[in-house]
Amino acid sequence: MTEQTLLRYTPSLGKFIDPWRDQQLDGPSRADAIRRLVSIALKSEGMDKAEKPKGRK
Repeated sequence: MTEQTLLRYTPSLGKFIDPWRDQQLDGPSRADAIRRLVSIALKSEGMDKAEKPKGRK
């Protein structure tokens, strides 16, 4: 199951997302690129090993 979230970001942040997408070999969509970037950030902070908060599915 996936969750849907509306994300708003400033044009200045968008200027970083599209060039990053262009550097990826598989040319992800903007939504996929944002998911990947969030995942990369969480892993870099060690959050991929953290326990999931209780009460969340």
